[in-house]
Amino acid sequence: MTMSAPTSESAAMEPIHFTGFKRNVAASVGLILGGGLAFTMNLTDTFFAEAIAWSFFAWGVLLLYANLLEMNETFIVSSEGLQVRNPFRLWAMNKFWTWDKIERVDIWVRRFDPTYENIYLQVYHNAGDELDPGVLQREDTRYRAELTSLIIEKAGLKADGHDVADLTDLPTMQPARYKWT
Repeated sequence: MTMSAPTSESAAMEPIHFTGFKRNVAASVGLILGGGLAFTMNLTDTFFAEAIAWSFFAWGVLLLYANLLEMNETFIVSSEGLQVRNPFRLWAMNKFWTWDKIERVDIWVRRFDPTYENIYLQVYHNAGDELDPGVLQREDTRYRAELTSLIIEKAGLKADGHDVADLTDLPTMQPARYKWT
């Protein structure tokens, strides 16, 4: 009796991890320190100065939190589906979407002659069931050609109204939106 090796379709693929992007947190730390130092240096004698100090502190904390969210986001592509992990997102630290429930992928080119930092990827997932089919969830991240091509391939999506063949070389002469459904 001979045994055949498993084909690539039947074998489970090793999960591929896409980690978050590096961010510069100097602006957020500067705002936090500026707001905090205003209190320690007794610069908040008037209401307006105290309000400005609290504003600096609050905006610094929010900016730092937004940077931590982007830096710690991880996309994991496996044969079962797409997993999005973020330990700093308290409301949904771990999301898992099966490939048959991913409905759409959008690529937004929002500037003329952009860099990869100005191109965004949006993945839409239908979280509904037979009773309530209209619940869509969306996950946004900066564009990565390899992640995008894996999602499009695994979810079996087709191009919708454009002819982009190579995801590493997007037409960037003008702002555009490319969609796969």
